[in-house]
Amino acid sequence: MNDITLIDVGKHFGDKKVLRHVNLTLPEGEATCLMAPSGAGKTTLVRILLGLLQPDEGRVEGLEGRRLAAVFQEDRLVESMDAVSNLRLFNPKLSRIAAIDALISFGLEDSLEQPVQELSGGMRRRVALLRALLAEWDFLALDEPFKGLDEETRYWIIRRTREITDGRTVLLVTHDPEEARLFGARVERLKTEE
Repeated sequence: MNDITLIDVGKHFGDKKVLRHVNLTLPEGEATCLMAPSGAGKTTLVRILLGLLQPDEGRVEGLEGRRLAAVFQEDRLVESMDAVSNLRLFNPKLSRIAAIDALISFGLEDSLEQPVQELSGGMRRRVALLRALLAEWDFLALDEPFKGLDEETRYWIIRRTREITDGRTVLLVTHDPEEARLFGARVERLKTEE
């Protein structure tokens, strides 16, 4: 597959221009970290890449035929289902044993059978992250995926996520330069031109 490229992408909501003339390349098989201040349009850009929004100007190339997965800023879990069922919902080929093993590897062995609505925020975040990682994908967008995790947990979850995604096309959106460094991602700043 080819690189994913945004060419002069612009997006506005009413009179508010959120993205202006964004040019960005996400190299095939690499992790890219997108950094910018709050309100600069990072989440809007992720939604354009996922096809959830259409740009008002410009275009995106290189997504044709790709399977997409994402972790959004909200967990978007099925509240009444347990963690194992949430993982298997997005990848029916994933065996129950493989789902349990993955949850254990993310430190969730004590909460396998609980409905996710009963889990702490950090535990829910790990389930949401695993659900995307274990889906079948060619491009993964991670929008602030490690928020809500305590520092120690965050470090080992970043390392584990990096191992799982190594050699694949990933976009990590974060405010934290340390997360980008630990993830081994090439850093891009969201640049706009008037």
